Amino acid sequence: MDVKGAVQAAKGYVAGLGFEQVEFNAAHGAWRVTLGLSRPWDVARSLFPAMGGGLRRRRSHKAATIADQSGKVLPLKNWIEH
Repeated sequence: MDVKGAVQAAKGYVAGLGFEQVEFNAAHGAWRVTLGLSRPWDVARSLFPAMGGGLRRRRSHKAATIADQSGKVLPLKNWIEH
């Protein structure tokens, strides 16, 4: 499987997410594809609204591990970038 196939597998597994980054772990023979989305209810407020625009959406991420040979999507990991 190539990098494009790994990204497509990850995006197909979790709908509604955008591509963020990808890396290949040769030791494990797996791709790690990070996908992200902005959630309307997850907003950080700026201390200086006049300078920073007031509200800033936090970006939520999901990292999918894709087995290189089979294309199987392994468990997702979730986190929120602050």
